[in-house]
Amino acid sequence: MLSSLAVMLSSVAVPIVVAVIGLHVQQQLQDQAVRRDYVTLAASILREPDATKSPQDLKAWAADLLDQNSPTKLPLQLKQRLQSGSVTLPGVVLVSGAIGVSPDTIRPGESAKLSWNSFNADSVLITPDIGAVPLTGTIDVSPKSTTTYTMTISNAGGSNTVGTVTVHVKPK
Repeated sequence: MLSSLAVMLSSVAVPIVVAVIGLHVQQQLQDQAVRRDYVTLAASILREPDATKSPQDLKAWAADLLDQNSPTKLPLQLKQRLQSGSVTLPGVVLVSGAIGVSPDTIRPGESAKLSWNSFNADSVLITPDIGAVPLTGTIDVSPKSTTTYTMTISNAGGSNTVGTVTVHVKPK
């Protein structure tokens, strides 16, 4: 009686826990996508050398937006120079991004969901066995053995390996 109750509770609890973890990963990726869009907007404003197209108050706002949403904070002196319009950002923007997996441990025949996003990228590649993917997205994977997936993103400025995740496959 007690063991059947435990089996029943675990059959209900495990999918709920997996769903909650998946929702958390999705929310983090959505937040990162919004931050990416803010960084892209701010960078486009701060690259504009023409003060009539990008006035100083707009540049000040963009520098604050960039500083608040960039994974790396701007040095104070650079932020002030960007705000004043005395410097502009270079035309090529470095790429960045993130990759996650849920769950990270499966049994043979089960699947895990890879989720990723990218910042300022023209292309995204996930290896092994996946290849080119959209700039932001998810995909189900069912590796036969423990596999580490690597995300590489590129734009005109070059490419960058931004992360790896491992899907552990436990034997039955």
